[in-house]
Amino acid sequence: MVASGIDAFGTDRTVHLRAALLAPDGAAALVNEVILSVPSGPSPDHILACASLSIWLDPWLRAVLARGGMLEKVEDLRLSLGELIHVLDAAWASVIDVVPIGALDDPPATALFGAPTVELHIDTPTRVETPTDRSRTLPDAVDMSLLGLAIRTEQHTTAGFRIVTPLATAGDTRQQWLADGLAQLGRSWGHPDADAGVLLASL
Repeated sequence: MVASGIDAFGTDRTVHLRAALLAPDGAAALVNEVILSVPSGPSPDHILACASLSIWLDPWLRAVLARGGMLEKVEDLRLSLGELIHVLDAAWASVIDVVPIGALDDPPATALFGAPTVELHIDTPTRVETPTDRSRTLPDAVDMSLLGLAIRTEQHTTAGFRIVTPLATAGDTRQQWLADGLAQLGRSWGHPDADAGVLLASL
């Protein structure tokens, strides 16, 4: 793990921390980054906090195999929707509950100009090609089976939604809203039976 030196930097307004898990050949397999930014000016009216988790499937498979994993192919590394909710929940908790401590003495007690907003995004970079010369899409990275049968086939490489949230939101509430958001995305993708309750039951 690396989280110092060139992997961590900051100014009086910005801090950027990075930790990486490497494959045996040195390629980045899993990278977690956290950014906190306060705008310039005598009275900044907002702060920006970002937490991201990047997984490169081929190096990640090599890293897992090097540590005794029994997986056979990249497809075995796909996140379940329950795991995706856990990842998004951890990122949400980080940017709302933890990271703002770097800029505010007591975030929950701070008088706010407006409601905090959380934006959650899932992306598969279109520049990454598979052995069949097809760009990876979200179903290549996330197992969508819990959304139910699809009435149409759509290939998406990015998705996201925005939630207006209090600074102190309980974990079960965060997970409920995340499941609601993912179920709504599923219905928009052609899964008419996508249900938040099914996703929550998988946690």
